[in-house]
Amino acid sequence: MKASLGGALMAAALALPVWALPVWAQGTAGIPGVIAAGTMPELVQETFVFTEGPVAAPDGGLYFTDVRAEKIYRLDAAGKISVLVERSGGANGLSVNRDGEVFWVEGAGKRVVKWSRDGAMTALAASTDTRPFLAPNDLMPDAKGGIYFTDPGPRPVVAGRPTWVFYLPPGSQQPVVLDDQVARPNGLTLTTDGKTLIVADTIGITLFAYDVQPDGTVRNKRTFAAVRDNRARAGERRRRHRDRPRQSAVRHHRDRRAGVRRRRRLSRHHQGGAPAGQRRVLRAGQADALHHRARRSVQGRDAGAGSGPTG
Repeated sequence: MKASLGGALMAAALALPVWALPVWAQGTAGIPGVIAAGTMPELVQETFVFTEGPVAAPDGGLYFTDVRAEKIYRLDAAGKISVLVERSGGANGLSVNRDGEVFWVEGAGKRVVKWSRDGAMTALAASTDTRPFLAPNDLMPDAKGGIYFTDPGPRPVVAGRPTWVFYLPPGSQQPVVLDDQVARPNGLTLTTDGKTLIVADTIGITLFAYDVQPDGTVRNKRTFAAVRDNRARAGERRRRHRDRPRQSAVRHHRDRRAGVRRRRRLSRHHQGGAPAGQRRVLRAGQADALHHRARRSVQGRDAGAGSGPTG
């Protein structure tokens, strides 16, 4: 969410299968100031398990994670991919500051970590008995050295399980809870002036905005945007597909009933004594009256036959 679109496109290309290649021939529509119209995505490498967290590096490269393989990779400006961290603790969201330091949150390791350019890794915050983490997902450092991060917990989603949006003040190892009322807080970012925090709820369709205060806390939670992603549309298609057999069965049942009614009307029409070649249409009440009259006539004949003398 906070990575540049160009970096995101490169990371997306890493995960796309070969069969998607023909679609790329269409190019992109472009976003002014971000990516030129007609830019063609390029497949760099496949074979990853679950790529996440693409973020651009100051030198034009790209960092990204493979969550399930527990690795963090670096794609340099020449297109070469190398492993930055071998055991990342299920690192998900990444961020890079102006000094080239890389920050991430570990879903499995339940930590907030900083990687320095000399290769040293420092745990800035970790799960404790007094402040447990479930599965931190994404993070965003601010200009003061503090870090905003989300903890939606692991999948599958469990109703009633707590979720959090945190702020880790500069120099502190104790994060502050900013919001525990977002169903599944996931990606987050700061506006370029640092005055607004934006958090995505990936269960719903809402992006929430908060006004950042001088101490890093937030106020004035509100809806920033309501979005509908491909998963929501796919869910709608699944629901329509799931309901289609039932709807077809209902229509079939109605059609059968309508056919029976049509056949019954013709039958009653003839039983009522109308000429066989006459094509007048009977209303339902008329057809029922003729039908009952015919039944009484038949029953009367049967009763008469049964009560007569036997020889």
